[in-house]
Amino acid sequence: MRSESWEINPVMLLRKNVVEDIYHKASYYEVKYHKTTPTIGIALENFNNDGNPYRLQLARQEDITFCHNRLAGLFQNVAIPFFEKYDRLDELDKEVNIISRKSLFSGLKYEGNLGIILAKLVDNPNYYKLEEKYREYYQQFSNGFYLSEYEGVVKILKSI
Repeated sequence: MRSESWEINPVMLLRKNVVEDIYHKASYYEVKYHKTTPTIGIALENFNNDGNPYRLQLARQEDITFCHNRLAGLFQNVAIPFFEKYDRLDELDKEVNIISRKSLFSGLKYEGNLGIILAKLVDNPNYYKLEEKYREYYQQFSNGFYLSEYEGVVKILKSI
């Protein structure tokens, strides 16, 4: 049965053109999508990871005010500090290429392509270790399907 309401799942997306421009020189994305990809993104519920509900239900006219107020509060208290922190490439590099725990930003793009681009842009001293780590990741992930994209990114980074 189809729901009679909309579920709103707040997500924070941040795009750094310098990163995305490098990535898309080697990416598998069609050109029409190159300007729409975020550099990082995470749902508020995953970012806060505190067991509190962050999804909202919008079913009736009366729900609009509550949803608006809740989203405005989340934007002020969570999203703005998030954007302020991760606006800097060095902060992104610290989080994406973190060694002591799993990064907040994990997944196909973050595990290698984004990490190696950030490492290069901020002169991360572990660049070559990360390059090999991510190469091994892509060799194993999906039977190496994304490895050539990663190698393309690495090749572009060598010219920077």
